[in-house]
Amino acid sequence: MALAHLFLTIKVAPELHPYKFRLYAFIVDHRARPGSAEEACFVKKQLQSWGLLADVINLEWPAGVEPAQLPNFETQARRLRYQALGTACRDNGIPHLFMAHHEDDQAESMLLRLVRGHSCLGLQGIQPLADIPECEGIHGVYQSGLEEFKQSSRSIKRLDLFQGQPSPSTQFEAAIPFEDGGVTVCRPLLNFSKDRLRATCQARGVQWAEDKTNHDPTRTSRNAIRYLLRNRDLPQSLQKPSLLALRDRMCSKARAFKSRANTAFERCHISMLDTRTGALVIRLPSRIKSTRPVPPAYRHQHIIDAEYKVALMLRQVLNIVSPQQQISSQSLEFAVDSIFPDIKNPTATNQDKILQADRFTAGGVSLQRVVSPWQRPDNSNFSEEQGGLDKTFVWALTRQPFANSEDSTIQIGPAQKHATPESQPIRELEPSQHSSLLAQSAFHFWDSRYWIRVYNPTSFTLRIQPLSPENLRQLRSSLIATEAKLLDELLRVAAPGKVRWTLPVLLQNETEDVVALPTLGWANGVKWKRVEWEVRYKKVTLPRNTDVHRVVL
Repeated sequence: MALAHLFLTIKVAPELHPYKFRLYAFIVDHRARPGSAEEACFVKKQLQSWGLLADVINLEWPAGVEPAQLPNFETQARRLRYQALGTACRDNGIPHLFMAHHEDDQAESMLLRLVRGHSCLGLQGIQPLADIPECEGIHGVYQSGLEEFKQSSRSIKRLDLFQGQPSPSTQFEAAIPFEDGGVTVCRPLLNFSKDRLRATCQARGVQWAEDKTNHDPTRTSRNAIRYLLRNRDLPQSLQKPSLLALRDRMCSKARAFKSRANTAFERCHISMLDTRTGALVIRLPSRIKSTRPVPPAYRHQHIIDAEYKVALMLRQVLNIVSPQQQISSQSLEFAVDSIFPDIKNPTATNQDKILQADRFTAGGVSLQRVVSPWQRPDNSNFSEEQGGLDKTFVWALTRQPFANSEDSTIQIGPAQKHATPESQPIRELEPSQHSSLLAQSAFHFWDSRYWIRVYNPTSFTLRIQPLSPENLRQLRSSLIATEAKLLDELLRVAAPGKVRWTLPVLLQNETEDVVALPTLGWANGVKWKRVEWEVRYKKVTLPRNTDVHRVVL
C-alpha cells in the first residue's frame, strides 16, 4: 500500500504531467489460506478508490494440491507469483514492474544467503533493478518481445575453423533478428525500513495491509529468519545494520569486478556471429596485465582477482552462444588458465600460449583456438600494443554437442481452428493471411538460444529437436538429386562439421519426416508449404565496437 500511495503522489505531481504515467496495480492472491480472497478484494477496492487501475491475480495451483502443505511452498509460490505477474505485465503492455521490497526484506535475504552457504559476491542481496526472475521461456516477459536488429537477405559466409575468417559463398536467406525487451523489476524502497513505510501510511491515513502468515516462524525459512531478526538478541555481526553494511561492501566489490571485466569485454573484437547456427569468431585481449607492480605478499590475491575478472569477461563472451542461462565463474577455471596463462605466469610467451589446450568446452560452449593474424584494412599487421588484442589467434565458439541426457524437444500441436487433412487440396493464402495466422502462434524458447514459433495448419503434431545424423540421412533419401545437392551445399556453407548437430529441426512427430530447418530458412518442398515459422535469436550483449551489419550473418 505504501508503494501504491507514493506512486499516486507522483501521478498527480504537476511537474510530471508531461510524462503521462500509466499506473496499474496488481494484487496477488496466493490462495493458500482462508480469507486471502477477501483481503485481496479489500486492497483492490481501496486502490480503485484512489483512481488507480487495479486487478487481483489468482495463482493457479495444480489440481488436488494444498499449497500450504507443500514442503517447498515458498519456492513454488515465488515461481508462480512472478510468472503470473510477468504474464500480466506483458498482456497489459507494461515493461516495468515495481515491487515494494524494503530494507528489512534486504536484511532477511542476506541472513538467508549466509545460512545457505553463500559467500563473497554471492552476498549482494536483492537488486534494485533486474530482469524478472522465474520467467525464462515466457516470450514477451523474459528478455524478449522486441526486435533489436534485422537484416535483409544478403550473401551468407562460411565459418572456416581452420582460417578463422568468414569467406563469401552462395546466396541464401540471411540473418535472424535478435530479441530484446522483457519485463524489468524495479525495487525503489530497498533503502527504507518497514517501520518507516508503515509510519508513512499512518501519517497519510492509508490502512496498512499485511499477510498474517508472515508472522508464523514455522511456516517458511524466511519467516523464521524474520522472527530471529525481530525477536532474538543475535550477535552484532548478524544484526540488521551489519547485514546491510556487508551487502553494501559486497555490492561495491562486485561493481568493481564487473567494471573491469566489462572493460576487457569491450576490447574484444567479433569477426563473425552467425545467428543461424550460433557460431561466433572473436579475438580476445592478448594478455591480462597489472597496471602497477604487485608486492609479493599480495601476489596470490592478485591472481585470484585477475582470474575472477577474466572469468566474468569470458562469461559475457560465452553467453552470446551458450544454452546455459547461468554460467558459474567456477566452471570457467580451465578456460581461464588455457586462454590466459600469463595470469599465473607473468613471463609467459606466445609459445607458452600455443602449448595450452586449443580445444575444450566451457559453459555449454565448444571453443577452438585458430591461427588468424590480425591485419589492417591495407593488409599491414597491427602491433599488439596498438590493438591490445591477441594478434595471432582468434577463438571459434559454437554450441557444445548435445548430451544424451539433454531434453530439447518441443511439441507443436495442430492449429485447431485451421487444421485440415493432408488429403485435402492446398488452399493458397495471401501473405498477409500467413503472417496473421503465424502471429497468433506462441513462441517457444528452444535450447535457451532460439525463440521459435510455428503455425501448424496440418492434422499432425510437429516436433522441434536437435538435428541428428539419422534425420539427415532420411531427409536426403527423400529428396531428388538436385534438391539433395542444394541442401548439402547449404549445410556445407552454413553449418560445417559438427555444428549442424546443434541446429533445430522441425519434424512430423509420428513419421519423423523432416519439415524444415528453421534457422537456415530451409523448407521441405511443397508437401509442407502450409507450415509457417518464425525464428529469433536470444537477447545478447555485444561489444560496443561491433559493426552488426558487417559481422552478423
